[in-house]
Amino acid sequence: MMKKILLITLFSFFTVAFSQNKSLDYRSEIKNLKTYVENTYKNDYDKIKSYVKNESNGKIFLIKTEDIYSEFDFEFYYAYDFLRKDDKVVYIRKTPISQSGDSAIFYDYYFNNEGRLIGAEKFVSAFYGENSKVVNYALGYELSDKTDKLERVSEIYTDDKDKKIEKNSKLYKEAVENGLISSYIDGMDKISFRDLEGFMKAEKIKYYRNDEKENSEPKKILEKEKPSIGNLLKGRGNIGDPLGGDGNEDSRIGVDRKLITFIPGTMGRGGKQPSHNCSVSGTINISYFVNELGNVISARRISGISDACVVSTSVAWVKQYVKAEESTVTSRGTYKITF
Repeated sequence: MMKKILLITLFSFFTVAFSQNKSLDYRSEIKNLKTYVENTYKNDYDKIKSYVKNESNGKIFLIKTEDIYSEFDFEFYYAYDFLRKDDKVVYIRKTPISQSGDSAIFYDYYFNNEGRLIGAEKFVSAFYGENSKVVNYALGYELSDKTDKLERVSEIYTDDKDKKIEKNSKLYKEAVENGLISSYIDGMDKISFRDLEGFMKAEKIKYYRNDEKENSEPKKILEKEKPSIGNLLKGRGNIGDPLGGDGNEDSRIGVDRKLITFIPGTMGRGGKQPSHNCSVSGTINISYFVNELGNVISARRISGISDACVVSTSVAWVKQYVKAEESTVTSRGTYKITF
């Protein structure tokens, strides 16, 4: 009987010890990932790719300038930072976009190599009081090895000097209960997804499911097939092209794909250049993307004449006249026009 009790005790001890070690290892993974993200923002920012989402179709577009309201002509509400490690998406920051400047908000999500959500942080900062002082609210989450659920591990209010604001204080009532930040709190504690694919679905970002099963022969690539979320997790494929395509950013017009129609009287082609009302002379270069069918889906000036008439005319011509041969990917090209 004593031997049985001893065995049960030893089993319980090792179970607890294993659970504790597992928990410590897991917290260490989250901590290391957060350190990696922080160091990347500070020292290697180019690794982070920032996008906005077109609310009408779910496509994401690479942000190239500071003036995103002039850069994009479609409706968007959020910006997204994507960061890879070992060529896999491990971090996403979602930032609501507002022109008011009354608050600053971001949501950080951390994923392991399998795309599982292992941690999250939500932060909002807003003004309060007549002197426009600042109050911050932050929530932290971690995936629990015991419950296998994402659990809240921290909640804190701070002032503009990062000093903690206690809930029973006069400052809490003034800054939080009566401040603008109170309107954000209820919506902060909601995370409906548990992995990278779930994030894409929740945000209604256009993505493609990987339907290939393990140990099965790779299926034939069809004309309409796109990079899957499975490929993103495995480090293959792209998270949207800079101008909204969904295919291979490395495909280039003139390298692995040909143009089949041109703007008349341009690029050494015959014909008379279309009529226009622009008075400025010179050359402009237009960057454009074509889809799988070869149609131009987006175009913008990248260099040369900046005259508004020339720019709008050139973009319109590229969209109207330029067409590439069909392919299985979206491709990028540059078109030169001399006025």
